[in-house]
Amino acid sequence: MYGSIRLYVHLLKESLANYTFQIEEFTSMVFACLYTAHRQPIPLSEYCNHFRYNVMSFLTFVKSMGFTKGDSTEVVRNFLGNFSTSMDILGIMFYIFWFMKPTNVLTHLRRPRMAIKDPKPNNGCSHGDSRIIIGAGSETIANASTFVFTHLALYPEYAHHYSCMRPVPILDSVIQESMRLWPSIYFGSPRVTPHEGSNFVRLEEFIPERWTTNPELIINKNACDPFRTGPYGRTSKGLALIELHSFIARTINEFDLVLPHGFSASEYSGAVKGNFTAGSERQMFHFVKLFT
Repeated sequence: MYGSIRLYVHLLKESLANYTFQIEEFTSMVFACLYTAHRQPIPLSEYCNHFRYNVMSFLTFVKSMGFTKGDSTEVVRNFLGNFSTSMDILGIMFYIFWFMKPTNVLTHLRRPRMAIKDPKPNNGCSHGDSRIIIGAGSETIANASTFVFTHLALYPEYAHHYSCMRPVPILDSVIQESMRLWPSIYFGSPRVTPHEGSNFVRLEEFIPERWTTNPELIINKNACDPFRTGPYGRTSKGLALIELHSFIARTINEFDLVLPHGFSASEYSGAVKGNFTAGSERQMFHFVKLFT
């Protein structure tokens, strides 16, 4: 089993370069929608979700779900709706487990399958695996993109200072700081809750420089590592960062992100649902073209 996982990790790293061009194409599809909606309010979280699901469906089936272009099927739209609903249910059920006696249900259900010496693949397993592949990373990266864009709209100076021609890792620090403040996943994450201020100085402030030029603002760097969970937690980190870099970098180079009047960051973050993944609030944004 572990040998297969190691092989998968190696193959995924080797194939990332082949997906970069396709990710750029999906980013261009989103831009076509943003250009059409110039200065008109758009639901940012939905655009980020559609972008990510297109990427993951192409990775799984070599064919996108067609959300951004508007040619998705009814089955695909139902899948996205059902998956999002299941996240809400898991968020509610998470707290019930604390009051229940632990039972090893999964092992009992899997025992007949494990007893087969040479199990043959079947459609049920294939369908289940495809749902996991598409859904596992889509919600997390979509939320991460939404939160990064929100922070860039709140602190536009970082978008204005960014340039693809400069080697300074401004974008990486913005992504890292955004994921520190508003993580993409809450469910089951291993954590230790120390006294406030034990890991970061000015911990509630958005300061990307703490990851670059001001390391003195970090007391314990290991306290924030979104891709670290599990021995193979970093398997998909490369693909996730390629998507985030492509989508975010190109967007802030071509658009100004404008929040509606009266937007409150504290109210927005307080409304994020603590589901299996973070349930970002539906928020309208304005994308204003820099060059018209």
